[in-house]
Amino acid sequence: MSSSPRIRLRLAKRGRARYLSHHDLARTLERSLRRARVPLALTQGFHPHPRISFGGALALGCESEAEYLEIVLSEPMEPGQLVADLNATFPEGLEILEAAEVPGESPKLGSLLQGSVFEVVVEVSRGADAIESGVVALLAKDSFKVERSRPGGASTQEIRSAILSLNVWRDESGYVTLRAELRHLTPAVRPDDVLLAIGQLTGCPLEVRLIRRIAQGPVTASGVVSLPVAQGS
Repeated sequence: MSSSPRIRLRLAKRGRARYLSHHDLARTLERSLRRARVPLALTQGFHPHPRISFGGALALGCESEAEYLEIVLSEPMEPGQLVADLNATFPEGLEILEAAEVPGESPKLGSLLQGSVFEVVVEVSRGADAIESGVVALLAKDSFKVERSRPGGASTQEIRSAILSLNVWRDESGYVTLRAELRHLTPAVRPDDVLLAIGQLTGCPLEVRLIRRIAQGPVTASGVVSLPVAQGS
């Protein structure tokens, strides 16, 4: 390890922990790092802060198997020990899945997280056929806008350019799962925006049971590639 290791971590957010906001999650992680006595490097200036970089925020209520952060250490620490120490301090629903040192010259985390893969479990009033027809109709369009309701008023956003792929399958329980690969744009296009579009195209109301991010990483010709944490990435 180098004298100031840069460690990339992949974090799972499950169950009740999915209701932690991005701000609350950041505070929880900082507290856990302190409690685990992780030797964090600090920023310079009058108000030094731990050198922690987070990936993009996840919408409140979503689970994830692929949240990423990077930390810079003031002294070497084995990634395996770091994972064990952090997980011992975490509240229920948070878990570090893997950690590894990355080279100091590696691109910044934000530039690597170009897209996400989501699984969305929904209940539908008219069955999977309606969702499948809505997916076909949405993918056939060059552009599609949805209207969001916000505290400051409604806003309209173009979402089609963010959609890399959409797939649907049904299970024996009567639920339908939508797998969506979405490019990260500003402002972000969320899975519920896609569901809203499908509902508008089909007239079929969709009730979300669960949204889960299962991968994040670079966007390639074949779609979103899950970002590895291993050295050399």
